[in-house]
Amino acid sequence: MGGFFILIGDNWEIFHLSTQLERHRDKIMKNKSIIAFLIAILTSSFSHAILILLKKIAGEPLIYSDMLFGYLFTIITLFVIIFVVFRTYGWEVAKFFFKKEVNQEINNLTAKKLLNLYADNNIEHIYPNMHSCIEDICNDLSTSKDISIFVQIGREILSGKGIFYKHLKKNQSPDRIRILHSSVRTPYLSSKQALKRSKGKLEEWKLDLTSVEQSGKQLSALYNIGIFETRAHHEGYYCRIFLFENHCYVQPYIFRSSNSEKAPIIKVKKTDNSVYHTFKKFFDNKWIEFTPNTYYLNDFIKESFPVSVTAILKYDSLYIFSVPERYVAKEKLQLQAVGGKTDGSETFKEALIREIKEEINAEIEIFSSSYTTYIHEGGIQLSESFHDNPAPYCIYRRDISDETRDKRIRWILLYQAEANLNSINDLKPTCETDTIVCLSQELLRQLAHPTIVLTIRDVLEAKDGSCIISPKKYKNSMELEGRGMVSVISAATLPSFNTL
Repeated sequence: MGGFFILIGDNWEIFHLSTQLERHRDKIMKNKSIIAFLIAILTSSFSHAILILLKKIAGEPLIYSDMLFGYLFTIITLFVIIFVVFRTYGWEVAKFFFKKEVNQEINNLTAKKLLNLYADNNIEHIYPNMHSCIEDICNDLSTSKDISIFVQIGREILSGKGIFYKHLKKNQSPDRIRILHSSVRTPYLSSKQALKRSKGKLEEWKLDLTSVEQSGKQLSALYNIGIFETRAHHEGYYCRIFLFENHCYVQPYIFRSSNSEKAPIIKVKKTDNSVYHTFKKFFDNKWIEFTPNTYYLNDFIKESFPVSVTAILKYDSLYIFSVPERYVAKEKLQLQAVGGKTDGSETFKEALIREIKEEINAEIEIFSSSYTTYIHEGGIQLSESFHDNPAPYCIYRRDISDETRDKRIRWILLYQAEANLNSINDLKPTCETDTIVCLSQELLRQLAHPTIVLTIRDVLEAKDGSCIISPKKYKNSMELEGRGMVSVISAATLPSFNTL
C-alpha cells in the first residue's frame, strides 16, 4: 500500500484510516467482553448457591466459618479462572456473538468519520460498503458517456451476477468505455497467494478472469469500433475505481477478506482541486502501461503442420454446422464447424471462403475479432490483439508428435462469419458434406451441455427456425453430438453479462 499512498499524496489518510477503525473495533469488543464476563460470574455464583441448597436438603452439617471461607475461596478461584480464560478467548467469544452488530457500527462510523475528515476534498458521499452503492454505480454505467473501471479479479465486481455488465449493455450511446482488470498471468494470482487468500481457489480465479474477457468481447460487439475496450493489468490489490465524467467511486483494499462488505467507498466530485484528478491520472497511466501486445498469426504458426480454418457461421439467429459423410454411419449425428484445410499458397481468408462454398454452397462475410484467444490443449493461454485482417476469434493448437506431423492438423483457426443468403433453404450439402444442421442459440447450448441429450426430434419440433438440411432421413430419436470446435463456438455465444 505504501506506493499507492505516495501516489495520492496528502489524501493517503483515507486508506490509512483502517488502523484507527480496527482500534475502535477492539474497544467495542472489549465492552462486549465485560458484559460476557459479568454473565459468567453470575452464572458461577448461581451454580454454587444451588450446591449449598442441595447439601442442606441432604442434611449435611455446615459450619458458618467453613461456609464463609469456602464461598470466598470458590468465588476468588472462579474469578481468577474466568478472568484468565476470558482474557485469552473472550475476544473470539465476543466476536462470535456480536460480529455483525460491530461490523455495522464500524461501517457507519467509517462513513461519518471520513466524510467529516475530508469534506474539503470534494468528497460528495461515503458509502459503508459496495452493496450500499451498487445502485448508484449501475445508474452511472447505464447513462454516462465516459466510463473507466479499474478492478482486480473482475467476475465478482463486473459479472458475477451480471449486475455491472447488464447495466453497461443498457448504455445506448457511450463515447468511451475502458475496463482494466487483472490478468491471468499476474503474480498476485500465484498458487502461493491462492492458498493464503482463498483456500486454493486459483483455478476458479483464472476461470473468473477468462469469463470477464469473454463478456468483454461480447459487449464490444454492441458498439462501434473503438468505443469499448478491455485490458489486463498486473497490479497489486490497491483499490477499485469507477470513473465517470463528473465524479468517481473508489474502494480501497484495506481488509484481508470480505473487502467488498467491510471497506468504505468514497464518491469524489470532479472539480479543479479534487482528488478525482489523482485517480483519473492513475488510471490513464496504467491504461497506457498495459497496452495489449499485438501479434501476427505468423508469430504462432511457424511450423509446416497443416492448418484448418473454420467459422462461427451464422445466418440470422441460427448457427450453421456440417455433418461430413464419414460421420453419418456413426450412432450419433456428429456436428462440426464448417471449414477445412488450407490449400497451397492461399490465405486463411481465401481458404475459409472456398471451403464454405464447397461444403454448404454459401457466400460469407468474415469479421475481424478485436481480441483473439489462443488455446492450447492444456487450457487457455492468452487473449490478445492481432494485426491480421481479419483476425480470428480463436487459435487452437494441438499437441502432435513428429511422427504424425504430416497427417494431422496442428493449428485450427476459428473466425466469425455471416452467411449471405436469401433464405436458409439456399444452403445445400455438397462435396464431402452429407448434412447441414442449423441450430438456435438455445439448442446450441443444449448440444454442448454435458448432461442434456439433444435429438433430431428436438430440432425438428423447435419453433425458432432450427432445421436439418439433408437428402437422407434420420430417426427422430437419433442423438446429436458436437465435435471439434463446436464447444468453443457454444461458449462464444454465452452472454455471461446477462447471467443472473
